[in-house]
Formats: sequence, C-alpha cells, structure tokens
Amino acid sequence: MVRPRVFISSTIYDFHDLRSALKYWLEESGYEVLMSESCDFEKDSSKNSYDACIETIKECDYFVLLIGGRVGGWYDESTSITRKEYQIAYESAQDGRIKRMIPFVRQHIWDVLEDRKALIKTLEDLDIQESGMPVGKRSVAYHDSKLIKDAEHIKRFLDEVSRKEDFKKGDKPRFNWINSFTSFEDIINVLKIELNLKVDMPRRVAERNIKTALARNLSNLTEKSKDGIIATFIGFESIRNKLIAERKAAIANLSIEYQIEIEQKENRNVFEAAMFFNVGVHELDSTIFEDAVKSGNFMTYSKEKETYIETGVCKALNDIIFEIKYLQRSAQGMNSKDRERILVLFEKYRSNNDLMSCYPYDGLASFAVIYERKFNILQLTKYMFKCFNEQNDSLEYPLLLHGLTDNGRPSEEDVLSIFEG
Repeated sequence: MVRPRVFISSTIYDFHDLRSALKYWLEESGYEVLMSESCDFEKDSSKNSYDACIETIKECDYFVLLIGGRVGGWYDESTSITRKEYQIAYESAQDGRIKRMIPFVRQHIWDVLEDRKALIKTLEDLDIQESGMPVGKRSVAYHDSKLIKDAEHIKRFLDEVSRKEDFKKGDKPRFNWINSFTSFEDIINVLKIELNLKVDMPRRVAERNIKTALARNLSNLTEKSKDGIIATFIGFESIRNKLIAERKAAIANLSIEYQIEIEQKENRNVFEAAMFFNVGVHELDSTIFEDAVKSGNFMTYSKEKETYIETGVCKALNDIIFEIKYLQRSAQGMNSKDRERILVLFEKYRSNNDLMSCYPYDGLASFAVIYERKFNILQLTKYMFKCFNEQNDSLEYPLLLHGLTDNGRPSEEDVLSIFEG
C-alpha cells in the first residue's frame, strides 16, 4: 500500500529517543517515515551516504525538522548535514514536491538564544580583554554551554528557516513558520493540525471503506437521472401514510380481505413497488459495516458510565446492518401470489378512469415493509456521510421508520430503560 512519506531531519545524538517515538507515532497513523539512521528505504548505494539520503528527501511528501542545541555532523566546511537536508527540502517545497515543511525548535534553545542576543547588546559598550588582548564579543556571547553547542551556527540556521533575510528584502516567504516545543505532546499537537489528523489512521481508513460501501449499496437501490440520482421508492410514502391512517381508523375491522382505496395518480407508485421491490436488494453488502463495528473505532468512553458506549456513527452502523438484512429477508420472503395480485389489479385500474382504486391492505402492507427498509438505509447513509464530512459523531440522529404506527416500534434504549431502570 502506498502511504504518504515523512522525512524526519535532526541531529541524532540529542534527539534519538524523540525521533524513535515520532517515527512510531507517525507509522501508527499511516505514514511511511524515513530517517537518515534507518536503512529501510530505497537508495543508490553507489552514491555517498549523505547524497543518497538527500536524494530521498526529494521523494517525500512532508518534511519534519527538529532543531536542538547541537549542530551534528558537517556536510561541508560551512553547512551541517541537518541544515543541508533542510535546504534540499525547502527547494522541493518551493517546487511543490514537498507539501509541508514543519520545523520545530526546543523552547529552551529559543530562550538561550534570546538571552545571548541581549548579552551582545550589553557587551557592545564594554572593553573585554584576556591577557591584555581584546576578546571577540560574539565569541563571548555565543560560547558553548551544557545547553547549546555552536550557538552562532544554530542561530544562523534558525534565521534561515524563518527566512529572515527574505523579510529584510521585503519578500513574504512561504514555509517559514517555526514551532517551539517542550514535550513530545507539543509536537504531536502541531502534527495533528499540519497533517489533518483529526482522527487516527485506522479510523480514517474505516471511514473511507464505509463511505465506499454506503455509495455502492445506495447505487443498487437508486436510479441515475440528469440531475443526479433518484430514489424511486420514495413515491410509496403517501401510500404508507394511508395505510397508517387506515389502521388507526379501522383497526377493529382489519382482516386479510380488507381493502384500501388508492387515488388513480398513485397507481404508478403501487406498480413500482410491486414490480421492482427486489431490484438491487440481493447485491447489498453489510460486511464492511460489520467489520467497522467489531473494530471498536466508533466507540467512545463515557466517564459517567465508566465504560465504552456507542457514538452516533456506531449506532448507525448497527442499524444499517439490521436494515440490510431485514430488507433481504423481506424481499426473499415476499409472497409471489400477493405480488401477482397487486400487478393484476394495477393492470385493471390503469385502463379505466375511476378516481379511486382498491387494493388489499395486507398486500400493500408487505410492500410498506420493503419501503421502510429502503428509506431507513437512505437516511442512515445521509447521516453517516454528514458525520464523516463534519467529523462530528454527535449529530442529531435521523428518524427511522418502523411499522405502520405513528410512534414506530420501541427502540433498544426504550426496552433497556424498562428492565434496567
């Protein structure tokens, strides 16, 4: 699998543990991580090791730079290896090959350099001598310490990364932001923003798979039109409403022989339901949704209940699995005689001019079950796409249809509240 590439550049000695932790975190987030001390990337072994490493930078998508208190090895007499890696990455970013330059500097290094800058101003009016000879004030200000080695070179490096000279020329350079850090968490928080890692990679992959499965399933239940797609089954809504109203009004008289009157203009919807009720139904697949539920990626921890609970997406996944299987069972179990009876009546009423047509209540009720399942699948599909696009698992849950009643069937939560209090 091709993954986005990240190159981590820094001195190795003072960043060894941090580099290792960062590599692990990025790889767990789905990135391929390249570092100079690793030998697990393609390279031309006939080239100098430094040059081979630099060539690899050009093939990366992101460049992460860590600046600390050491210079590290030298590429040539005036440029450190880390600084050379940065320069190559900056050129690649200008060309559009590298998408993001993400530099970091330890906060205490910033603090030390600011202190040294103030020290230089203090030394300007002083005459400093050693053994009667003048001492360079910059050598005093940028002396080595336990915190920083070759401070002047590091200052020049930071000036280059912040594109200080470009600003002096009146330019507005890109890729000049430097992030300070004191902890690993500081780095991760910046990377989550820069790499758009609002959720971890396993969940991002699961979301992509779910979106594909939702689109594929919905394409099986809809038709293409000039303006997009049409859910032809939606036309059955008015007939379902009449079934509900009729049930409430004549519940004492309902029987297998009970007839319901349908307006002439609604005959077409009856025909569509009876003729195409099973089109695309057997192609529906809930495997991806079942895998997503099992992964636990869409659960969240409740401090109040001290356990993991469903998010809206997790509930929608469970519901769409139920709806798909229910739809497939209903379509498979549809009585062929009921269907033929409905189609015969449609042919009869299509040829006359009666304002009303009579159909058996139980026959239309069977197709109402099919309609409800398709409607619910559509609603759940729209809901999950919205949750993913807005990265919000707490959106208002869609109203689903369950049976020919105003209130529908009791939910699992309703039942649990009775028995668990």
